[in-house]
Amino acid sequence: MGHDTGNPRPRPDAALLALRRILRATEHYERDLAQAVRLTPAKLRVLQILSGREGHHATPTQLASQMGVSQATVTALVDQL
Repeated sequence: MGHDTGNPRPRPDAALLALRRILRATEHYERDLAQAVRLTPAKLRVLQILSGREGHHATPTQLASQMGVSQATVTALVDQL
């Protein structure tokens, strides 16, 4: 209890590092995919969300909430699509 083991700081958790690598790889993949289909990553995300929803529809409020952006931003993205 409370014994100093001589380590100045605990080492990062291996699982956390692996998760960060997975997230980084996913972000790169999504960016490459968006570029391949000539969409911005945000527009691709709108389409991904809609494709995963039953009936393939959602309100701007639902999209904004899921994407973490404003409803005005979603409206602009949908208008551009």
